Amino acid sequence: MSHTESISAHTDRSCTDTLSVARQRKRMSGEDRRRAILESAMSVFSIKGFNGATTKEIAKKVGVSEAIIFRHFPTKQDLYSATLNYKASESLKQLWSSCEEAMQRRDDERVFYTLAYEILEMYRKDPGLLRLLYFCALEGHEMAKAFANTTGKTARDKLSRYIQERVDAKAFRNVDAANATRSFFGVVSHRAIQRELFQDNELQNISSSELANEIVDIFLRGVIAIN
Repeated sequence: MSHTESISAHTDRSCTDTLSVARQRKRMSGEDRRRAILESAMSVFSIKGFNGATTKEIAKKVGVSEAIIFRHFPTKQDLYSATLNYKASESLKQLWSSCEEAMQRRDDERVFYTLAYEILEMYRKDPGLLRLLYFCALEGHEMAKAFANTTGKTARDKLSRYIQERVDAKAFRNVDAANATRSFFGVVSHRAIQRELFQDNELQNISSSELANEIVDIFLRGVIAIN
């Protein structure tokens, strides 16, 4: 082999090695790949629902083959369940971490404001989650009931316990804590639905902070004037 051929061969090997390293750097870890699949599945499911979405479309969005999808999630049902659980647990973690300190201080105004604000902001930043949940319910998917009885119940139970503690401390009047909890979350959810799904012009011009303050003021003080 001539000197020139030797240099050329060495250069080719170096280029091959460089490309190999670059590919390895681009290669995702198993956890990163799983997260990317869930994020893409969230996007597709929130637009087409469970029945309309396909794993082929989700794989294309991630940039992988369907085989990779099924390596992480054996069935479409498994992928759908994992997507809901992933987004719900992620959202709840942020929701309660922002609220814990106010609950410990028994700062009622701050507790309800923080919950309302975080929920409204959660759906504003990620309206796909709201669409996903409603698609799930409208399609009559079993995950809708499972979500209500697990993730939803966890949130309701936590606030209900707080309200009952405040009732026992005579800080709140003697209301049914469970009904009060459902009423509060119901109002907040309705505002989010009107603003994010129905694109209500009036609500879209109001910040989450302003909406949260209005909701909390009416919830804690009512609408009857006290003379």
